[in-house]
Amino acid sequence: MKKLRHLYVLLAIVFSIIVLEFIYLSRINGGSNEVIYVLAAPVSKPIIDLAVERFKEISSIEVLVDYAASGTILAKLEAGVQADVVIFASSDLGEVAAAHGLVISESKTELAYVLPALFIKADLSPIVKCIDDLAALDVKIGVANPAVAPIGVEAYYIINQSANRDRLLSKVVVQARDAQELLAILKFGGVDAAFLWHIYGEGLRSIAKPIYPWECGYKFHVYSQVAYVTAKSKNEKLAREFIEFLTKDSFIKDKLKELGYLNSINEVNDYIAKHLNQTSMSYYGK
Repeated sequence: MKKLRHLYVLLAIVFSIIVLEFIYLSRINGGSNEVIYVLAAPVSKPIIDLAVERFKEISSIEVLVDYAASGTILAKLEAGVQADVVIFASSDLGEVAAAHGLVISESKTELAYVLPALFIKADLSPIVKCIDDLAALDVKIGVANPAVAPIGVEAYYIINQSANRDRLLSKVVVQARDAQELLAILKFGGVDAAFLWHIYGEGLRSIAKPIYPWECGYKFHVYSQVAYVTAKSKNEKLAREFIEFLTKDSFIKDKLKELGYLNSINEVNDYIAKHLNQTSMSYYGK
């Protein structure tokens, strides 16, 4: 099964190389190179979708986006997939990409911070107040694939702190490709609980309620979304302009706040304090 999963990932990467190169070359041959390609983690999708439309309105430049888990993005870069900008959900993976010469190190830009949360179906919220409460229930827990998705790594980091670790792990029945796929599975009732980023809370308001790890005294990580210009960008100037636009355009900055993204460590601390019902907590930057 594991070999088959790796084969699927490899085939997806090869397919991406063929399709993106075909699109890129067709644009160049057609006399237009006013287009940039972005590989982005699903956690950035709500804001990037808006940014792409806004950027085209004010610059007439087209931005094509391929969303994939951060680890998959790294694998695509290593395989030679054409891209101008990459956005990782974890700064750790960005540093790996920089160390391997896949991105331009000095182009690193922090876009926003996100936090982990366990979303449980609304009908369970009266009886589930902490992650450990799921151990005694007949429930299905979903996580994203930790081999490629930072939120999947964080899910197991949190679960492994529990005294009920083994019982909780036995209830993990879904390992989704990435956060976006896991979000859809939760929405359609495929799982009763799922580890996702806090920004999904608004869209899940009528479906699921968040439980934050710090509410139950668990250690957790704060994740920084980071953008880079790729080392092999064929349009570095436009790539830099797009990244700058993401951090400086007033419309985008307002939308980031509306969507729940946290723009500074101070905002992170305020958010944690606002959703805190335990006196002990510990977190680490990412």
